[in-house]
This record gives sequence, C-alpha cells and structure tokens, in this order.
Amino acid sequence: MEYKANVHVITKPGTLKGFASISLDDEFVVRGLSIREGKNGLFVSFPSEKVGREFRDTAYPITAEARTAITQVVLGEYEQKLEQAEEHRNEAEQEQKKEEENKPSSTKSQKSGSRTQKDRDKELLPDGEDETLEEEQGPVMGGM
Repeated sequence: MEYKANVHVITKPGTLKGFASISLDDEFVVRGLSIREGKNGLFVSFPSEKVGREFRDTAYPITAEARTAITQVVLGEYEQKLEQAEEHRNEAEQEQKKEEENKPSSTKSQKSGSRTQKDRDKELLPDGEDETLEEEQGPVMGGM
C-alpha cells in the first residue's frame, strides 16, 4: 500500500506539533491525525472521539506494520516541512542582511540636503510677503 501525507506544522509552544491527513493508494483519505511530542519523542495520534470519559480512535491501522509505515510517512513529511521553514527563514535573514549592507548610511550633508514641504512653499512666495503660510480651511459647518 502507498501512503502519502499532507502535514500542517503548528508553531505554538506545547505538545501539539502539527496536523496531518494521509491518503491510501490515492483512493482513500483519513484526516485528523495529529503529531505530538511525548516523553519518547514525536508520535502520530489517530483521529478519535470522546465516548463517556475516554477517547476512542475512529480510524486506525489494524497491523503494527501499517502503523509503523503511516507514522514514518507522516513524521517524514513533518521533518521536511520543518526543513523548508528553516531554509525560508535563513533566506529571509540573508536577504535582510544584504539590504542593510547596501543601504547607504545617512550623513549630515545628506540630511541638510533634504527639504521639507514648508521650505519648498517658502520658495514659491513672492518677495516681501509673509513667510507663514495659512492652512486651507475646509467648508464651514453649521450654516449660520
């Protein structure tokens, strides 16, 4: 039998590390598997429902071989997703470092060269006029 897993990684702290679904021979899908951290490492928990005070699996492998195969496929996909996330993080960090290295440092001469909107407006005023610009006023409300 051929198993394929689809895994969604959970990044929040705790024992729950992800959710998974598994397809069997591209003909049957079981959803609701979870990846958990236990005392002996990661394990796959199969879908279950609460009956009274206990939980009972609703879908599960009958043989130990099938359980082992499913667990290996799910955990393998989980590890692959973690590696992809780590690579993506590393690429983002490298890109950020490159941007910081290529960013020109601001100097005093560059800062003095920058003009504000108020400075540009002053240049447009005819000689002898008041240098303070009044803000445009919007429509008057109230209609008195």
